[in-house]
Amino acid sequence: MNKLSLYIHVPFCQKRCHYCSFYSTTFGKAERDLYVQALLREMETRAEMWHQQHPNKDTAPADRPEVQTVYFGGGTPSQLDEEELSLIFTAIRHHFNIANEAEITFECNPDDLDSTDLATTLKRFGVNRISMGVQSFDDEMLRSINRRHSAAQVFNAIRSVHKAGIHNVSIDLIYGLPNQTLEDWKKDVNRAVSLAQESHGPYPAVTHISSYCLSIEPGTHLYNMHARGEIKEVDEQTTLEMYSYLINALEAAGFLHYEISNFALPGYHSCHNTAYWTGVPYIGLGPAAHSYDGLATRRWNSSDLKAYCANQPYEEEHLTPSELYDELVMTRLRTRDGLPLSLLTEAQRRYILREARRYVETGHLCVDEKIRLTRKGIFISDTIFADLMSAE
Repeated sequence: MNKLSLYIHVPFCQKRCHYCSFYSTTFGKAERDLYVQALLREMETRAEMWHQQHPNKDTAPADRPEVQTVYFGGGTPSQLDEEELSLIFTAIRHHFNIANEAEITFECNPDDLDSTDLATTLKRFGVNRISMGVQSFDDEMLRSINRRHSAAQVFNAIRSVHKAGIHNVSIDLIYGLPNQTLEDWKKDVNRAVSLAQESHGPYPAVTHISSYCLSIEPGTHLYNMHARGEIKEVDEQTTLEMYSYLINALEAAGFLHYEISNFALPGYHSCHNTAYWTGVPYIGLGPAAHSYDGLATRRWNSSDLKAYCANQPYEEEHLTPSELYDELVMTRLRTRDGLPLSLLTEAQRRYILREARRYVETGHLCVDEKIRLTRKGIFISDTIFADLMSAE
């Protein structure tokens, strides 16, 4: 087992976005220092555990696990200062062997990249991919969801990143926001396309776009606003039209729709997220981070900063064969490549082909050596996943 990915969860935000349900906190410098020290301790422990469980004599040096991708997510990783980043990157390289062509992604808020300082620092530490939470190019919409950047800062941030020498830039967009119309969404998509067509030297300004339909989750500010009747969800038909416009516009602009919510220019797909979808093992560090050993064991840390810093033990589960089958359906079928039948047992192949038959007949699935969603099938993917999962 030679492939391994590393995820680092940074739980700090300057302020909470109204839609966000990920674990994060607005604590300050003292809490960040405690977090970094806890992270370094966990990193050392987990690297040693991995080496003991997966010895690989081909790795040089042999006592460090080789990592193919590193991803800093959050929260807002760009809330960390240069000293904190230095400690973390130094520890990563001390405990892990970073592959020569490793993809190292760092999530940022656009306003944190308004000048070239942070981008230059990240480039020096080896970051070669930026994932930027844009969400919308409409300033009023951004204010309504409590984002702290403006549309103008997005364009400044992209220029700063390229000036620093990082030329792989992904942006996130959300559709189905409260009060968002189809015309509003078309404007956002068209702005994203224009960025992809803008160049910085030989490089496109934006190489990758992730886009998600808003989900109003319990515990979020939007959920409370919805419960009080202060906002209404965008109706399902409109969100389907928004998604359809997104696919059409991005494919026309040369993007490959390689996963349900992800689009990339040729050669710029997310290696880290692809590792998740294809079952590559990954180590998750930080509060609320999840890990997978590539076989059948998942583990996760406490979703509480104080508990994490106090070394609260992680929890874990061992997946049954039927749960592993369901995982394959949920992850592989999300991708353009689909689910190879060779990954299934004979009994599982018979089951999935039987359950898939009606969707093949209606044009929602295609089957050869793999099962894949068609363009038509993408729009009812959740229903298809549920119907193809184990009956146990």
